[in-house]
Amino acid sequence: MAAMGWRMVVSSGHTVVAIGVSSKPTTDRSSGTSSPRRWATEKLLARKKIPTAIFASNDDMAAAAISVAHRRGLDVPNDISVVGYDDTPIATTVWPELTTIRQPIAAMAEAAINLLLHKIRRPKDRHAAQPVDHLVPYVLVKRDSVAPPRKP
Repeated sequence: MAAMGWRMVVSSGHTVVAIGVSSKPTTDRSSGTSSPRRWATEKLLARKKIPTAIFASNDDMAAAAISVAHRRGLDVPNDISVVGYDDTPIATTVWPELTTIRQPIAAMAEAAINLLLHKIRRPKDRHAAQPVDHLVPYVLVKRDSVAPPRKP
């Protein structure tokens, strides 16, 4: 599902960097950053050549990326585009509102429960022990955090 957002940003000519959950400590003494969500973006934006887009693994990290970009004087989306994942309430709380991928959480939960119930009801069914791929539809929610990259 995350691939859709990645292709959307890449196809527009951006230099994209994907960020995910950091395993770094909650305080990075060198940058003074107290949030692992901000830490990843701080490191990216400290480079000489910064990316033109960030695809975050969730909306919280994307919101942190927008915050860091603003503190560094960057205009989101004109200097750097940001895309999140999950379409949580923070996506419409931050400014600019976050472009994100909406997952069908209820449909995902229902599919998981049905698989579990099948396993419980038929414990000796050899097919129930096999891995299952269950695709559910997702939606790219276009808001205001993405724009074409500026021409060099």
